Amino acid sequence: MTGGPLISSFDEAYSLVEVEDSVVVSGREHDAFGTTQLTVRAFDRMSGQPRWRKWLGFSAEAVASVVRLGSTVAVGGTVDHAFAVVCLDAADGRELWRAGIRGGASGINVSNAARRLVAAGDGDVVAVGHLTDPRSDGLGSVQQVVVVRLAAMDGHELWRTEVGPHETGEADGLDVAMTPEDDVVVGGFIVNGAGDLDGVTARLAGGSGQVLWATSAGSPPNDRVAAVRVGSSGDVFVAGEKPVPNERRTNFFVARLGANDGQPVWTRELPSTVGSGRAEALTLDPIGDVVAAGTIVNPQNNPAFPTAFDFTVAKLAAMTGELKWIFSGSGTASNSGDIAHAVATDGNGDVYAAGEVDDTGTGIDFAVLKLNGATGQVLWNDTIDGSFGGVVEGDIAVGVAVGTPPNVYAWGRTKNNGTGVDWTVATIDTSTGTLGGVTLVPVCNTDLECADTDACSAEACTTVGCSISQAVDFEVCRVSGAATALDELPGLLQSVQRAHPQLKRRILRLRRLTQRSRRTLRQLLRARRIAGTRALQKAERRLQRLKFEIVALPVGDDERVALLRTILCAPIPDPPSCTLRYLRWTPP
Repeated sequence: MTGGPLISSFDEAYSLVEVEDSVVVSGREHDAFGTTQLTVRAFDRMSGQPRWRKWLGFSAEAVASVVRLGSTVAVGGTVDHAFAVVCLDAADGRELWRAGIRGGASGINVSNAARRLVAAGDGDVVAVGHLTDPRSDGLGSVQQVVVVRLAAMDGHELWRTEVGPHETGEADGLDVAMTPEDDVVVGGFIVNGAGDLDGVTARLAGGSGQVLWATSAGSPPNDRVAAVRVGSSGDVFVAGEKPVPNERRTNFFVARLGANDGQPVWTRELPSTVGSGRAEALTLDPIGDVVAAGTIVNPQNNPAFPTAFDFTVAKLAAMTGELKWIFSGSGTASNSGDIAHAVATDGNGDVYAAGEVDDTGTGIDFAVLKLNGATGQVLWNDTIDGSFGGVVEGDIAVGVAVGTPPNVYAWGRTKNNGTGVDWTVATIDTSTGTLGGVTLVPVCNTDLECADTDACSAEACTTVGCSISQAVDFEVCRVSGAATALDELPGLLQSVQRAHPQLKRRILRLRRLTQRSRRTLRQLLRARRIAGTRALQKAERRLQRLKFEIVALPVGDDERVALLRTILCAPIPDPPSCTLRYLRWTPP
């Protein structure tokens, strides 16, 4: 049920698909060196046993989406600060192609990300997210909502369209869907000149990417489109948050837009009596009615905590927007903050919602429930409380999907003793609500912290199963960890070179030194003995020189820290005091 490296990692599953007899999950996972990796794992659908894992590269943002393309999967996210889509063979995780797209702005901290993917009718991949471009006045950079269509066979870019260009700051495409005519519908937001959100929905021609229509509420401010779906008629359903007139708060809203012009057919708001509410997810049931999930804020009879967020699911008639039923529930905590993050329906029209509920004594818990599709009555509900004894870190479900009977899947994260925040995937029997689990196997904990209370011992590596080799002693574990950590340094150096072309010669020297250091460490691993050897001393000298060269680079602090993470054994942000003692470890 849980996974990721040991100790205080922070790992989370974001998206899941079934592919034949496998379950493929995408998310982010901290490797043994504290680097966040865009990660894909596959499991046997029946037993939950791991089949393969693929780390796709450094991921700076909490985003990962996976979609099935026949016997392959496409994974979207951010890799090395690029809007990235990677196609993998679902059987073994073998990479088939990769597309990395960057905006015009440069720098190691520039944000480009593929937020959501969908499969087109011919197997092409359509991705929505954002790119960062320089402002036209030269004063900084600006994010743009971007939609990209990639060819199924090799991932080459068929077209790219920016939706709602603006000159302010943040923007993002949050969801994407296909129409019956193979056109593309996207939803998201931009930040206008006043610093307020403007929700954006657009329809694009599937063949060319041309914008056929685009709508933005514009006034009043502070609306956002979080989810989009397309009905059988081609009309578009959207959900998100909409401002309350003359107040700085928002309501949970759902709307139907005309297929040809994007004009509202109806709009339905579920008002919070106090505070702000919002819809986060949307789906259509078998007859086309709308089911939306999110949160609304209501008063409660507790003077100390007068308001609370409620886990909310609502069903509306597709034709009129009439509210058929609403479920609004809360956890047992006095100041509960409960949110439904995802929703799905099965072939009978019953509804599954996943999110978080705040309970007394256990804090925020991973929650899944089933509702009767006709009445909204709760048929069963499950919560998962991680083994961590505190209540600060939340156990949260971010997704839910109906799989091959009798399974429904829910995924997200839990916090557990000894492993930190772990990405979590649960299987649940659709009829009874009986909770099962998918077990993710942790990797060998070869972390580089000098003062780590759970040092990477030979016993730990052997018990957990080191992905590099079965460590025969502590030195092997540490040296193999250092060698693996250096594998990501060339890519980071390349990013710095793009941002600072005047440093080309110095970066080239650093890349050569990195190659020599990696080669020395690999040679050490092949040696009969490591501790106390001249080869170990040579490796230490090269790594020390590499560290000093990076410290001397005339780049920004964030860029320098990102580079130093790969070779320093002390926790960021205070690395300079730590030397390479992990290569000379002695038992306490």
